[in-house]
Amino acid sequence: MTNYAKLNDGSWGIRSDKKLVVGQCIIVAKRDGTSKSETVSRVVTSGADYCIASIRSSAASPSYASRRTSSPRRRRCSDGFFSDTCRRPGCNCNGFDNE
Repeated sequence: MTNYAKLNDGSWGIRSDKKLVVGQCIIVAKRDGTSKSETVSRVVTSGADYCIASIRSSAASPSYASRRTSSPRRRRCSDGFFSDTCRRPGCNCNGFDNE
C-alpha cells in the first residue's frame, strides 16, 4: 500500500511497501478513500519492507500572486476605500489620492 508521508524537510512524499524508482508513476491512497497518481522524483530512504520517496510537485492551480497580477490595479480614494472606480455609496471623495 502506498500513502502520503511528511518528509523531514517538511515537504510531502510517499511511503510504500513496494520498491520505488525515480520517474515511476504510482497510485497513492488518500485519507478520504480516493487515489491520485504521483511521480517519484527521488528515493529518500528504503528498507527491506518499505520505501520513502519525494514526489514531483503538480501544477494544480496558479498561485495567488499570479492571479492577482492579471486583475486591474485597485486604487484607494481619499476616504480610504479600495475600488477600480470610486462609486461607493456615501463616499465623499473627489477622486483618487494616488493618481
